[in-house]
Amino acid sequence: MSNDINVTINETDTIEVTITGGIAASTYSHVDSFVDGDLSSGILTVTHNLNVEYPLVQIYNSNKKLVSPDDVTYVDSNSSLVDLSSWGPIEGTWHLIIMGGN
Repeated sequence: MSNDINVTINETDTIEVTITGGIAASTYSHVDSFVDGDLSSGILTVTHNLNVEYPLVQIYNSNKKLVSPDDVTYVDSNSSLVDLSSWGPIEGTWHLIIMGGN
């Protein structure tokens, strides 16, 4: 059994990986960076336009360490709210990766 793997990167930093053959699946991701000024009362609103329910959200701080957000709220298939309020004012540039699939 063989699989074909196609990777597409578009201009909105969305990566689509499609595997066909024995396994059929698509994974989508959104990569972005943010600073403290992008948060409102410690909440980051992310419009990822992935058209997926319940995406996986990962946050890395300016020291390249994976941090756990206080909460992630699914708003709709194209946006999420990430609560970072317990982290206080964040320093430097932080990064997020949002992934989902169908």
